[in-house]
Amino acid sequence: MLSDITVFLKMISQGALEEGQMLPDSLGDTLKPLMNFMTQLNTGSKVFGLIVSLILSLLCCFFGYKFSRAFMSITGFLAGCLIGYFVGTQLLNGSFPVVPICVLAGGILLALLSFWIYMAGIFIMCFFLAFMAISTLLQFTGDFAFFLYTLLSLGVASLALKFIRPVIILMSSIVGGSSAAGIILVLDRYLHFGVFDNLPPKVIMAAVFCVLGIIVQFLTTREPLKRSKPKHNK
Repeated sequence: MLSDITVFLKMISQGALEEGQMLPDSLGDTLKPLMNFMTQLNTGSKVFGLIVSLILSLLCCFFGYKFSRAFMSITGFLAGCLIGYFVGTQLLNGSFPVVPICVLAGGILLALLSFWIYMAGIFIMCFFLAFMAISTLLQFTGDFAFFLYTLLSLGVASLALKFIRPVIILMSSIVGGSSAAGIILVLDRYLHFGVFDNLPPKVIMAAVFCVLGIIVQFLTTREPLKRSKPKHNK
């Protein structure tokens, strides 16, 4: 939110909004200026961004639960930035000083909320992880599908409030693993290595990353101990 969010940013940089595969029509139109800015970056900047995204994706895949508080803050910040961008461009006048202020204020406020209020952070992070996992497995066909996936993500986020550890592990491994696989292919294309030119490795790599991430996280973490109330002798 990224971790999950790396999938979102990667697909934007590849022109997914133009293809209508990642976002519904209305939201895609709203974020087109951001997409245009990212597509105009030079190759060096894109490669650097992809490397950073790959590192974050692998951390999310194999250590999503351990670093959940950090990912909560990052996810909250990015979600707040998107909300602030929407408020600045759609609800206010959309001028230059207004939009950056709204983006920064939204990011900071939601990041603080996600960090200090644990259950709120869990909900926000798992919502975005679920949203990105669903968008990885399924394909958008318009606004109806977007709202359907939003409802499904809300269901997963609500479920995470009861089953925190397994939901975070599953969602972070799926999103992180699929993101890492996709980013590796894009890096291979940008750097002209040609390692995967004649292979269909994305699904295989994504599956391997996801399975390994789930196994590693379940083996290296444990359920938080529940504090029991002390019993007083009568």
